[in-house]
Amino acid sequence: MMKFFFSRFDYIAALLRANFRAHHADIRRTLLLSGFMFAQNLMFFMVWVVFFDSISQVKGWRLGDVALMCGIVAAAIGLIMFAADGVCAIALKVQDGSMDGFLTQPRHPLPALLLSRSNAASVGDMISGPVFWFAFADAPLSQLPAILGLTLLSAVIFLSALVAFYSLAFWLQHSGRFSDQLFEMLIIFSSIPQHAQSMSTKLVMFSVLPAGFIGLLPVSLLHRFDGLQFLMLIGATIAYAVIAVGIFNAGVKRYVRG
Repeated sequence: MMKFFFSRFDYIAALLRANFRAHHADIRRTLLLSGFMFAQNLMFFMVWVVFFDSISQVKGWRLGDVALMCGIVAAAIGLIMFAADGVCAIALKVQDGSMDGFLTQPRHPLPALLLSRSNAASVGDMISGPVFWFAFADAPLSQLPAILGLTLLSAVIFLSALVAFYSLAFWLQHSGRFSDQLFEMLIIFSSIPQHAQSMSTKLVMFSVLPAGFIGLLPVSLLHRFDGLQFLMLIGATIAYAVIAVGIFNAGVKRYVRG
């Protein structure tokens, strides 16, 4: 059992090392793109700073709450895009036939596919997280382990959603742009206060677009830990991962059949 685990761990580690080498080859480009991404995130957050300067709260949400949420979302996105940006290439590889190269490998194709490329600008997203947490939300340093743990869960849910979105290409031709739009919608809905949304919108945000699990629930747990809510988040993380892998596997079977 341990041998099986370590063999899988070594395989993932080797893929990550190969993926990250691209950034060492052009460190200036990585730093430049990361700086632009960080500046973009900061400019976006300044809108909330101006908004809450005139209105102290919106249905219980204050600037610090939004800062916590935006930091978690940014760090989760950054982590996934830095390590597994290959998820965004699933639709293209299905369309141009380059998926075949991954299917001929002896291991499951999904890890190699996800870790096939890395987005340099995502470093700016990962930097944005701590800046929002500590500079704008005034989170105590003692809360950092909890924040990082919740961010990791958010990242898994985020990646699972993207796998499902981009796997639509197995059934829908030229669906790449539609998947990109779902990606963008997920980011937007994850980064706005959700208590102000209607029940129908919340239903979508806790199902098809799991924005509520990515942004809202982690912030709620940081304010007041609730065992039931935490179990809901763990359950959602596992469920979305299983569903995503199931959709991908079904798509691969259809792709192989032609």
